[in-house]
Amino acid sequence: MRNKLLISIILVLVLILIQSTVLHYISPDMILPDLSMIVVLLYASRKGVMEGQVLGFISGLAEDFLTVSPPGFNALIKTILGFMAGILKNKLIFDPVLFPVLFIFLATLLKYMLAYVTAYVFLDSDSFSSLFNNRQLLEILLNSLLAPLVYFLLKHSKLIPTDIWSSQK
Repeated sequence: MRNKLLISIILVLVLILIQSTVLHYISPDMILPDLSMIVVLLYASRKGVMEGQVLGFISGLAEDFLTVSPPGFNALIKTILGFMAGILKNKLIFDPVLFPVLFIFLATLLKYMLAYVTAYVFLDSDSFSSLFNNRQLLEILLNSLLAPLVYFLLKHSKLIPTDIWSSQK
């Protein structure tokens, strides 16, 4: 179990590093999907609450270090998302296309709601002008559309053991 989690942590950290450096360097105004969040949520929904929380916390903490967000902001949000996705373990049947799209769509909406509430409570109440803006809506769309591809790649990848993705109902 530790090897699977360690490999997933490394994968998520590499994705965060690529997202926050290489992709932003290529196009700073480009709207990017949150690939690390997609991996955290799909992994957590198959492995459970503890693995989801750990992977979400490490993912969020890495984002906090690499971005200008306040320390702990992303760590809190991704830990909550990992926990909530982990609750779904063995409770859903995974369709390879529809499930990832709907799951990641709802999770990205929840991510922004949690960010809004967290910013409102802990930061200046004017930190977010509105709950959703065009950039956030486009990220929600991108995350949702890329979710089946990420699901497919993780399922068939040698980096992530395939027993994580086997049906468990």
